[in-house]
Amino acid sequence: MKLYEVQATEYNGEQEYFKSKLLAAKNIRQARKIARDYFRQWYDDGEQPKKHNTSNPDEFEFICGCIRLRIKSVQRIILDDWIRMQIALNHITDMPDELIAYTKVRQ
Repeated sequence: MKLYEVQATEYNGEQEYFKSKLLAAKNIRQARKIARDYFRQWYDDGEQPKKHNTSNPDEFEFICGCIRLRIKSVQRIILDDWIRMQIALNHITDMPDELIAYTKVRQ
């Protein structure tokens, strides 16, 4: 099994939301299938998940099309790189080195 990161963007007509998800798969083909299955069920609006499909296999519509989610990329990644990227994306102040030191030690 290998690690893959899925990057997706949710559009709701007013704002865009970036999503980053981590998954394990045998290969990129299986990773893309897992990602599509996951995002197809992103919202439970009472409809069957297959009804959210559009003509683009990496794009899904929810709540009569007012929310759209698009898979932007599926790529292989190393866990330490993903953790560092998540810290960089989500922190609001400088992070003390000791909080992220374990990723440097594991390299």
